Amino acid sequence: MAYKNLLTLHNEHRHWLNEFDLYQDEIKYFQHQLAKKTSQLQNQELKDDAHYFKTQWLQILSTIDDFRHKVYTHEARLYRKLELANRTKDHVITDEEHHTVKGEMEEFSMQYKALKQRFQEFIMS
Repeated sequence: MAYKNLLTLHNEHRHWLNEFDLYQDEIKYFQHQLAKKTSQLQNQELKDDAHYFKTQWLQILSTIDDFRHKVYTHEARLYRKLELANRTKDHVITDEEHHTVKGEMEEFSMQYKALKQRFQEFIMS
């Protein structure tokens, strides 16, 4: 794992938290769109699709909560490392956990964007 500056890691955490805020705002809008579309549906297959998306949005909101907790926990660990770095004058750390969380965030983001695209296609149908 490459060394990273603590400020860079902190900024990346802030970016992720901002993305979560955006996703949550989008999901509120999507849920509103879904409710409008569902009230107009007659076809059972489309109603099943609507239920699928409703379930997916709820799962994603739960996943976002889990990620927020993970990021805040990781941020607290970085703060403790920063305190240690200030005492030792070493402001560079290695953190395998950050690399793991970053990979999970990238995967989550790709899955979210794919679901969002499928949802938009469903709403437009």
